[in-house]
Order: sequence, then C-alpha cells, then structure tokens
Amino acid sequence: MVLLKTFCIMKKLILLASILASLLVKAQDQTVSQLKNESDKTIKKDPKDTINQVWKKGGIFSLNLSQGSLSNWAAGGDEFSLSLNAILSAYAFYKKNKHSWDNTVDINFGFFRSISVFDILWQVLQTLLQDHYYQFRNGYVRG
Repeated sequence: MVLLKTFCIMKKLILLASILASLLVKAQDQTVSQLKNESDKTIKKDPKDTINQVWKKGGIFSLNLSQGSLSNWAAGGDEFSLSLNAILSAYAFYKKNKHSWDNTVDINFGFFRSISVFDILWQVLQTLLQDHYYQFRNGYVRG
C-alpha cells in the first residue's frame, strides 16, 4: 500500500514538472523573432539632413566573381567552380511642401556553377519599400 501511494505521488510530481517545463519552453528561436521584427522595416534617414532638395537619390552596387580549381583533387573537392554575386541597394526620397515619398529597393542575386553540381541559382531576394507621408500640424499621416 505504501508503495502504491509513493507511485501516485511520483506520477503527480512528474506531471507537474512536465507542465512547468512546457510553460518555460519557447516555440520560436531568436532568428524567427528577428525576422518578424525586420518585416516591419521602416526607412531610416538622417534627422540632421539640411540639404534643400526635392529628390535625394543614392545607392550602392557590388559585384563579386570568384573561381576555384583543384588539380590532383581527392574525393570531396571539385575540379572547377565559379560563383557570381550581385547586390543592389538604392533609395529615392522626395519631399516638397507637405508631401514626402520614400522609396527603397534591395536586390540580391547569386549564381554558382560546379562540374559536379551543374548550375545553381542559390539566392534571389528582392525588397521594395514605398511610403507616402502627408504632414499635418501634429505629425505625419502615412499612406
């Protein structure tokens, strides 16, 4: 009888411990949380910008080409490989009177070719943000 009571108490303790453990476990890792926060991306501008222009434009472009080859290669290496990466990040900001219009575009492209793997288009990412603001007395309305 004593053994049965001890067994019931142990079952209850294990059940309580598993319930507490399930409450402490997070379902999402840090990467998923960061992706959620980045999806609400806003355009950041320098608040001390004093240039009086209607359009402010700019951007950056990067193109990388790499090639590799192995002679007397053992298993695990490729005799020839070629990769191409391109990144374009551009912006155009418009401000006149009470209207402002912010545009940004980010485009990433990657290509890889190898003798054993053939052609792989391994990354194409595009992000386009457009925001229109109208200034009132108390602030801006975004549309």
